[in-house]
Amino acid sequence: LAVSCFEFVYKSSSKSVKMTATATMGQTDSFPKCLDDFGYEFNDKGELKGKDGGEFVFEVRKGDQKYNQKHYEALGECITEHVYGLLETECGLQRANVPLEPRRGDPVSFVFHSTDLQTNTDKLMVLIHGSGVVRAGQWARRLIINNNLDVGTQIPYIKRAMREGYAVIVLNTNENFAVDGDGKRVPIPLNDSPEAHAIYVWERLINAAPARQVFVVAHSYGGIVALDVVKQCVSAQQRIARMAMTDSAHSPFMLRDCHPSVQDWVSANTINWVSSELELGRMIPDTVGSQTRGYIPCVSAGHTVHEWTSATSFDAIFVYFSSAGDVTDKAVSLPAATDDGVGVPSDQAESGGGADVASLVVDDSVPNEAAVAWGGGGRQAEEVPQQESAEVAAATVEVTEGIGKASLEAEDSIGSSARVHEEHAP
Repeated sequence: LAVSCFEFVYKSSSKSVKMTATATMGQTDSFPKCLDDFGYEFNDKGELKGKDGGEFVFEVRKGDQKYNQKHYEALGECITEHVYGLLETECGLQRANVPLEPRRGDPVSFVFHSTDLQTNTDKLMVLIHGSGVVRAGQWARRLIINNNLDVGTQIPYIKRAMREGYAVIVLNTNENFAVDGDGKRVPIPLNDSPEAHAIYVWERLINAAPARQVFVVAHSYGGIVALDVVKQCVSAQQRIARMAMTDSAHSPFMLRDCHPSVQDWVSANTINWVSSELELGRMIPDTVGSQTRGYIPCVSAGHTVHEWTSATSFDAIFVYFSSAGDVTDKAVSLPAATDDGVGVPSDQAESGGGADVASLVVDDSVPNEAAVAWGGGGRQAEEVPQQESAEVAAATVEVTEGIGKASLEAEDSIGSSARVHEEHAP
């Protein structure tokens, strides 16, 4: 395998089998296993450069599209390991295996958290990346390779959150399978999908944390994952103070089967910064589902490219979180069931609690410096969940002007859609 995240051996009745959890898109022994052997390093600006100071080169074998794409993906796996290391060394996070108590021989995934996860009684920030090849600590691999670590990873969020007194936990929602010695994919128990991973981490780690307020930042498909946690876990509805989404892929109708009190709470306490030509913080008018109960207001992230939205809305998100009141003032108050099983929302649930988004979004007459503060969520997404090449039968590799990109066609819960997945492209 190009790069393994971890290895372990278990004994079955017939043989010992080594399991390796990996993010690779196929098996090969032809590529280096670390950045140094690839001839690359990150400079003091967080930019990926050749050891000779040169730029990243995608076409390492002229005209061989398949090889160049595999080379790029293998380099990407080394970058994943490098980012894991930075989370521990530069950010001071700890790695925690999940499930917490695996059965003998079962594969495990892992998350990263700050050392005060179980002692910080004030506030906790939860970071959720999108779909595809990205792993814990990353927003977009392409930005890491072509730009720098600050815009492509979650490290700036982690460092600022810790400076501002947050405990932090970094989810790893795409690490769902291991590969055994026979090359077979083995699902990781209780973590075999992004949603299952997030629910498990919420119930076993976040729920056990003493923080009075929980804040969530979710990018792309991470928005779907975050809303699924809200739908499935009553404690999430009670403990989350605010959620910030960046170009979330959720459908505006995702909450239609939830109680109105939950729908109103999400609308009042969530904002989605979306890719747009408008200035940062401008409200996006007339988005799909904007009249739907549970709709998350959308504002501009100040950038037209999907992957950039987490970086460009960085300051605005922290301002949004800092303005949150006490979570107990906004917690969902689920109604008691009547004889016919239908509850009557409380006054608090009807109002939804939280901030009036309309009062937070700047007016067009306000200069752009003020516009940086706010943004909102819930647009019809163009993105479908991204999978490894081995998982998607329709995956094809294309190269345009020497740049590799994977085009995936799939259908997800949002509906049928096709787009180029930038997380695969350099």
